[in-house]
Amino acid sequence: MVQAKNAEEAAKLFKFSTFCDLLDRIRRISKLAGSSKCFKQRAIKHLLTQWKNLFSSDVVPNYFPLLRLVANRYDTRKYHFKIKRLIQKICKALILPDATRNYLLELSEKSTSTAKVIEKLVKEISSRNTDTDTEFTLYELNESLEKVTDTELSETEIRLILKKCGSENEIFWILQILLRSVEECLAVSPAVIINCVHPHANQLRLSGTSLERICELTAENKLRDESSLLFRPFEPMLLSRVKSSSNECFVNVYDKRTKLVYYFQLVKYCGSPFYMQLKFDGEHFLLHRKSDGEYKFFSRNQIDHTDKVGPLMNEKLNQYFAPFVKDCIFDGELLLWDVFENKFVGKGRHASDGRVYDVKSLRDEGACIPCFAVFDLVYLNGRVLFDIPLSERLELLRTVLKKQESSVIFVGEFRVVSSREEFATFFKEAMLAHEEGVVVKRMDSLYKIGTRMMSNGCFKVKPFHLGNETLDVAVVGVDRAGDGHIQSYTVAVLREGKYSIIGKVGAGLDYNCKEQLRRYLTKDFGFLKGESALDWIHSDYCHNDLPTDFVHKKNLQVLEVIIKIAVELCFFLSSYERYANCLLLQIKAKGVVNNRLYSPVIKFHRLDKPVKDIDTYETFQEFDETLRNQSIAEAESHAPSERKRAAVVPEVMEDYRLSKRIKVENLGTDFEGLQFCVLRGSANISIQELRDIVVSFGGKCFANPTKNTQYVITGEPNHLKTKSVIKSNTCNVIHAQWLIDCKTAAAVLPLRKEYILNVVNSDLINKFGYDSWKEETADQIDSYEEKVTVGLSVVKKDIEPTKGSNTKKWSEEWIQFMLKKSVEPFKAINGDGFESLYGRLLGGDRYHFFDQKRFFMHVTLKEVIRKYMELLILIHGGTLVTVMSDSDFICVQKKNTDIANEEVRYNQHVVDVEWLQKEVNL
Repeated sequence: MVQAKNAEEAAKLFKFSTFCDLLDRIRRISKLAGSSKCFKQRAIKHLLTQWKNLFSSDVVPNYFPLLRLVANRYDTRKYHFKIKRLIQKICKALILPDATRNYLLELSEKSTSTAKVIEKLVKEISSRNTDTDTEFTLYELNESLEKVTDTELSETEIRLILKKCGSENEIFWILQILLRSVEECLAVSPAVIINCVHPHANQLRLSGTSLERICELTAENKLRDESSLLFRPFEPMLLSRVKSSSNECFVNVYDKRTKLVYYFQLVKYCGSPFYMQLKFDGEHFLLHRKSDGEYKFFSRNQIDHTDKVGPLMNEKLNQYFAPFVKDCIFDGELLLWDVFENKFVGKGRHASDGRVYDVKSLRDEGACIPCFAVFDLVYLNGRVLFDIPLSERLELLRTVLKKQESSVIFVGEFRVVSSREEFATFFKEAMLAHEEGVVVKRMDSLYKIGTRMMSNGCFKVKPFHLGNETLDVAVVGVDRAGDGHIQSYTVAVLREGKYSIIGKVGAGLDYNCKEQLRRYLTKDFGFLKGESALDWIHSDYCHNDLPTDFVHKKNLQVLEVIIKIAVELCFFLSSYERYANCLLLQIKAKGVVNNRLYSPVIKFHRLDKPVKDIDTYETFQEFDETLRNQSIAEAESHAPSERKRAAVVPEVMEDYRLSKRIKVENLGTDFEGLQFCVLRGSANISIQELRDIVVSFGGKCFANPTKNTQYVITGEPNHLKTKSVIKSNTCNVIHAQWLIDCKTAAAVLPLRKEYILNVVNSDLINKFGYDSWKEETADQIDSYEEKVTVGLSVVKKDIEPTKGSNTKKWSEEWIQFMLKKSVEPFKAINGDGFESLYGRLLGGDRYHFFDQKRFFMHVTLKEVIRKYMELLILIHGGTLVTVMSDSDFICVQKKNTDIANEEVRYNQHVVDVEWLQKEVNL
């Protein structure tokens, strides 16, 4: 077999047909499989192994020619094909009939996905493809794809590529590559694919390292890219969003001032004090500067916009930098500056000349110019500042610019906030100034590229994060796709007796809910063509506002616009009889921009409000202001404020429980305050009958055992559920016969040994007047052990005297019972010590050497050593834990050899059996 010496030779040996077969293997793994991700990763590694096998044993493979086809979203080649353009290009290249082209284009318009279109396109190409004798390799494919990026050559190269495909399967994957959707077709993230090649591949990619360079690092066995970060596109650090509760009421965002535990705290993640700054309404950009005055502008999506932004800014920027600055990278916001009104213009808002500008596509003429607000410094004079705290980065940032100007470049103001009042004041100033929001950052936060982690302490707080204002609007029309499915709903408010359109909403409903809403919208009349506005639509609209289809006036539906993070969906169908044509659908939005709803999302659909009661245009105009005022009040509040709540389902369960309790005979109050879980019934009694017995004695029943459950009742000791609870050793498990006997006697009987299946808390076992733990003989204990499972934790609880006391004496029988399971390992390890310990216990001389200390048994311990150490720890007041991070001491077979240092925290100690014996004077 021919062995490749480099990636180019390997690509010439790797057949495209083999490549397609391996991709099919990954694709066929079902998404529904529980371990589909694991199986897909194994299949990807198998593909990489096939590539690796082409190289000689002394060569480390370079995966780039293969990987750029599999993870082709990360490939730098841009084909600029969407499905319609690809159809047109292929039809032209293969000279397909106009009828075929028109059919495929029409199909693409009607279909919601490209799968059906690609299937038809593959069949059309395959039926005309007769030249299948040539063998196609990855090298030839990559060479041809390079030419496809050239507009003049693309048509010819596409024809040559498709002619070389020997099967429909190969044509299918060629189309996926041209559409840059291979990963989507495989249902695998490209990050997962590249991480199979290099352990830090995704981190490297986020830091701006190209796919080709990642493959080179893999071939060189290097973990990091030592090349300069300058002029490399990378994804900036992102801000986390303030979390809100699913409830309708909120609590102060600064800190937690009530008993409600599900509310977000800025102080928890950002500490106190922290930094606050304004959040400008622009585009997140990274500005790179070289020593020769050359600049690069990269968006947060790593797209280079230098050609469009640079000509308007480069000449202005040089005069603002301090002389010592050679090169640097700023993280900031690219903003619009209105030269006539000398103020910032928010994204999507009208400038002074009435036009809406895009900061990435400005021209010399116009009312707006680009300017840059600097928020962070991540690179300075050849030094990467990712690992430097924010406070130190800001100190450096203040020295980089020798002067600042709002219309060109400036450093965003940072304010140190150390109290709730200061937070509320700053937030209020931002809201009254109609800013987008505020940014909160921990003072020692590090710069984490491409992440949005709450633990890093960087957040954005916008009005709709805190506000909960709502609007009731009517659905007056819909936008439908070619195949008839609804893409969005056109909504309106009342204005001068007509319906004034204020925006469109599409997201938030699943398929079933959309179908149900569609039936209400089309009831009896269907849709009306939206070629022109109807007479009941207000004249204040533009062409883009009109829907493709209007709703009949008798079928108008109602939506509720809500400014809230959480999206909920809930139908109230009980009101259908009363308001058959007047439904209410609640949605969320971010606010109002240019008299239109900004990013509305459906929240839920209601039937309890007539269309005549929707909000007016005047209320809509005050919507944004009301929202900001509400968010200010929220920031200043100490406790949840009163505001509109969702419809509440009547509390009927408590009435049901009371009526149920009346039917159960009251036999006493012995179980009052106790929680029971009836796990299983038996052939003679059902679960419900056992629950009724518990209730008759004043107890409470729960469906499943929890940490607060005192007794688990079961009529089937050998059932799998019963065995599972006993094995977990978290609850006292009692046979159902005890409850049956209690009901027969009309009184709670003592828990005799034949009732008990598992013991965790002996105080609860003795609660009803039976003290078997201290009265039975050794012979009785032997027979008792056949019926009762007693863990080491039980022994500890049973023998432990009052904290700090060492005067309690135990009977000789109990000491024998406690030690008998560990007598052999104990004597085998320390025979003399066993006699000493035995005498110590008989004399009542118990020491609390390990009081309040937690021990973890490491997996390296042999069974005999583990039992021995557990016994010593429990007898001397220690506690055993099952999670290593919860322990104070980690017990190992041999100290300093059995456990890696990275597994041990700074406040933990690694100990062995010798240390343990020494501590207890054995």
